Parts: sequence; C-alpha cells; structure tokens
Amino acid sequence: MLTRICPSCGRLVQQGEACPCQAKRHKAYDRERRDKDRARFYHSREWRAVAAAVRARAGYADELAKAGGRLVPGAVVHHIHPVGDRPDLRLSMANLIYVSTRTHKEIHDAYNKNPQAKKEMQERLLAALALNPSIGGRGEKV
Repeated sequence: MLTRICPSCGRLVQQGEACPCQAKRHKAYDRERRDKDRARFYHSREWRAVAAAVRARAGYADELAKAGGRLVPGAVVHHIHPVGDRPDLRLSMANLIYVSTRTHKEIHDAYNKNPQAKKEMQERLLAALALNPSIGGRGEKV
C-alpha cells in the first residue's frame, strides 16, 4: 500500500485518497473567505446544468490538451472571461472550457502574470474551443 504525506497537516494518507483535514479546510474557507454571492452562483441549478453540458461537450477530457493532440481527463469548468470581468457571459457555453487541474493552474498563472499574458491565454482557450468538432467554431459570440 502506497502512502503519501498530506502537505497541509503532515498525516500519512493512502495514495489516491483525500486527507480528512481537506474537508475541514474547505468548510473553513467557505465560511470565512469565500464571496457569498459567488458561492451562491456556483451552487445554483443554472450553473450546475451549464457545467454538466460543458463537461459532456468536452467528452470529460481537457479541451485545451485535446486541441494540442493529447487526451487528459478534465476536472474544472473554467470561465475564459472571468465572471468579475464579464458577468453577462457567466452562463455562456462559448465562454466556458473544461480543463484539468494542471491546465487550470497554468491558466490562472497566465491570468495573474500580466494583462498581455491573460489576453494571449484567453485567445488560446477560445482557439481550442473553435477546434472542438461538437462546437464547430460556431459557438456564441464572446
């Protein structure tokens, strides 16, 4: 049996399983730091339906990796234009892309680097969506 050390609490945990401390951390974050309006949106029936449709459109694979010729399981439905910047696009399928956690981190690293890097990443994400045959490049205008 393989084990790993939890980076948060230092406890030994079986490989592939979440440490029990993770649930406590998420609850504390929700209670103390998360924007209540944003949390309400991400728990809404509309968001859950659109997110499910995006995952199905992607075939449950990372759409950016798929555009690059690789097949990687996806994990996160990401807003290309953040809700804070473009709230009108928060439920637009043309503004949502399904990506892996690794790709999601790369995206946010680019977004946080500088405005030019953010714009380039957004263009790259939109181009990846345009390559998706289920969309055929005919998605909603963003």
